[in-house]
Amino acid sequence: MWFKSSQQDDLVTLDFQGVPADAVAEVHRQAELYLTQTLAVATAVDSRASTVASMLIGGSVAIAAALAALIIQPKVEWQFVVPLIVAALGFFLAGALSFYSARSVNFYVAGYRPSKLLQAADSLDDLLKGSCEDIERRILINERCLASAGSIFNWGIAVATLTLPISIAAYFAYPYLKGFL
Repeated sequence: MWFKSSQQDDLVTLDFQGVPADAVAEVHRQAELYLTQTLAVATAVDSRASTVASMLIGGSVAIAAALAALIIQPKVEWQFVVPLIVAALGFFLAGALSFYSARSVNFYVAGYRPSKLLQAADSLDDLLKGSCEDIERRILINERCLASAGSIFNWGIAVATLTLPISIAAYFAYPYLKGFL
């Protein structure tokens, strides 16, 4: 490898045997393009997660305000209050998961610092091959970050989707369960 990685598990070795120099240059160009596009995808994913999170948290605050208005009444209608508590907590949790999926992570961008390139500048061919291996490693790490964020976001969406039916079930179940509460 043409530079030392702090993540030894992610070292990548590509087989360039028999690949002409002009093809290596094209592989490098395509790898840089792919890496650049993973950053564009990550930006879009974070934007979507932040937007959804804002809506869910906003909805949760609105429900909490309605809940507060119900609780200060002289005669509290718990059959309405309990489902609202469930809804507020569910949407808040879903929003928190969505925000968490958009958190800052170590994400690789295209290009190199000149000091890194100068260390590996024995020949253009070696520079491009080493760079291709490193870009492959960066792409793999970025894809893992995207998959993790996507999984957390999907959990948030699942919680949000289940919140309304669970709140409705709480409304209808309350008369039967109030003796147990």
